Amino acid sequence: MGKNLTKYFQDRIIKVDRGGPESRIGMLMDASEDYLCLLTEDDGLVYHKTQHIKSFTDNLKEQFKFDVDVPKDFEFKKAKNFKDLLKSLVYRWVNINRGSTETVEGVLCEVKNDLVHLVNNGEIIRIAMSHIKNVSYGVKIEKAKSEKHESRQKSNDKSKNNNNNTNSSPKRTSQKLRQKSNDKSKNNNNNTYCSPQVTSQILCQESNVESENNNNNTYCSPQGTSQILRQESNVESENNNNNTNNSPQGTSQILRQESNVESENNNNNTNNSLQGTSQILRQESNVESENNNNNTNNSSQGTSEKLSQKSNDENENNNNNTNSSAQGTSQILRQESNVESENNNNNTNSIPQGTSQLLHQGSNDESENNNNNTNNSNQGTSQILHQESNVESENNNNNTNSIPQGISQILRQESNVESENNNNNTYCSPQGTSQILRQESNVESENNNNNTNNSPQGTSQKTSIENELDMSALLFSLFSLRKILRRLNF
Repeated sequence: MGKNLTKYFQDRIIKVDRGGPESRIGMLMDASEDYLCLLTEDDGLVYHKTQHIKSFTDNLKEQFKFDVDVPKDFEFKKAKNFKDLLKSLVYRWVNINRGSTETVEGVLCEVKNDLVHLVNNGEIIRIAMSHIKNVSYGVKIEKAKSEKHESRQKSNDKSKNNNNNTNSSPKRTSQKLRQKSNDKSKNNNNNTYCSPQVTSQILCQESNVESENNNNNTYCSPQGTSQILRQESNVESENNNNNTNNSPQGTSQILRQESNVESENNNNNTNNSLQGTSQILRQESNVESENNNNNTNNSSQGTSEKLSQKSNDENENNNNNTNSSAQGTSQILRQESNVESENNNNNTNSIPQGTSQLLHQGSNDESENNNNNTNNSNQGTSQILHQESNVESENNNNNTNSIPQGISQILRQESNVESENNNNNTYCSPQGTSQILRQESNVESENNNNNTNNSPQGTSQKTSIENELDMSALLFSLFSLRKILRRLNF
């Protein structure tokens, strides 16, 4: 076996044994009848006894890693057999069975037919010849210089591309404290603009969690004292726009609390016009709503108080608009309780010349595209509350026309359920006082047209009650409103 190896594997790198403790990778230097001589990187020359070699491997595709430069005049011990090799190593420091649990080191003193004698620290060690697997002595060759370069490169690989840059501009002293509590939020813009000659206090707290594109704007006009407390806890909301505009020469206090949960495109607008003192308390708890627009507009020379409470759950595209005209004192309480209603149109037109109070209750649950509009004519005091809770409806037209020179109040409630193409029109002619209470509960109807026309120069009262209105509901609403007014200290 040994002589044949020298023919084919001389000066080639082979692996002796596959993975045991005595496995070695090295260059085959010599071979005889019963041993192999390998030059290894760590142990130097190792003589393996062929009797204990289980396998040897030659890699044909890629050579084993061997970073040792063997000089041309390198000399080492050679012999015919393993026993003669041991005799040539007498009085040398040898290592027997390197790598195993029975490794022995010492000075080789004597070699007999069956035993080998070693001396180490006053001990004489006798080893049976048949149990010797390999022998090595202290001949080593330094590794190639390329390995030193590789070791340096390995240490440098871990410290690459670590750049820490700090740039401070001259002639400026700046302190920046930035705290971010936005989790998975993108493009959150919080803007506050205060014009000159205004004393304003703005407290803006935002705890946007998993929200995208939330815009919160506050604008305070000149010559007014405004205090704005804004607390927003938009959770998983997208494109929420909260705008507040205070016109000049007025004292306004706006408390806005919004707890929009999983809502998208919620627009809450408040506009206070000239020379008026207004207090607006708005609380919105829109849950899983999309495109909710809540608008409030107060005209000049009037004192108005508006309380708007909405608990719209899972609604989309809700528009709530309120417009109060000049020279009147109005209080509007709006609560919406339209549950799972579709295309509900409720119209009411009334024309007084004085002070009016409108009570409007609703709480739209699971409604879509709700529009609440109020239109006021020129020389009169008119209040129009328009609520639409169109759910899964198509082509619903709700029209209200108020002609000038009249004072009108219109309460419009529509509860069209699963209806299509329902048109409800109310027309009030000039120079007359009319009150119209109109409630429609068209269920699963198609193309229903309900028209009401009031002639001029007369006072008419028309009451059209269809399905779902009784006195108990009105008494209950008045009782609940009284409680609310007591709580608000009216």
